[in-house]
Amino acid sequence: MPAVPETPGGPPIAPSTPDGPAARPLKTLGRVLAVLLALGILTDAASVFAGYEQVRVLERLAAGEDVPPDEIAASDERYGWSGTLQMATYLLAVILWLVWFHRAYANSPKLAATDRRFGTGWAVGAWFVPILNLFRPKQIANDIWRASDPDPPAGVPFGDWPVSMLVHVWWAAWLVFSLVSNFATRFLFRAETVEDQRTAVSATMGADQISILAGLLAVAVVVAMTRRYERRRAQLAA
Repeated sequence: MPAVPETPGGPPIAPSTPDGPAARPLKTLGRVLAVLLALGILTDAASVFAGYEQVRVLERLAAGEDVPPDEIAASDERYGWSGTLQMATYLLAVILWLVWFHRAYANSPKLAATDRRFGTGWAVGAWFVPILNLFRPKQIANDIWRASDPDPPAGVPFGDWPVSMLVHVWWAAWLVFSLVSNFATRFLFRAETVEDQRTAVSATMGADQISILAGLLAVAVVVAMTRRYERRRAQLAA
């Protein structure tokens, strides 16, 4: 993960009750998102299984074995459907993730009585800008975690408030998945020979396995961050 220096958050902040309307709730969004991410993990696992069967068929073809056409068709169909389910679940999870992430960041000043480092639009846009998407979403996630602290440290600049190792590990896993997935997808579309296809499917299976790890960490981050957010929100509303 690239080392990105954190921008100091300004003068020390004493725990206080921010002015203005209360922060919007995050609990329902967080719960639904966690379920979608869990479903995504299941589709990843199904894709790994289908990929394993596909590799076996491709290996037999590469070895010159006379594989029955219906067996080849069944393997192709199984692998295709697993990819379709995987993509559909992924798209739904991405949409809800962006809504959840944007709401959490947009409401962060109401939790910590501090200005945002970046405009709220970056909570969505930063994921799609090349180079910037390697570090800006992580910076925003750091700020959401800090702003949601139910026991904010007094006399410490906001940028120095601690961030859980869980967030760091999740982001590292996400970057590794993005890199491997990009490579596997490019290789898959360029595969021409049976051997190329076998290598591409194997690479895709590797990306899916990393996705399972990243998904588990993402669920943990969503659950932990949503709980912190709601706890801090309840404190300020009391």
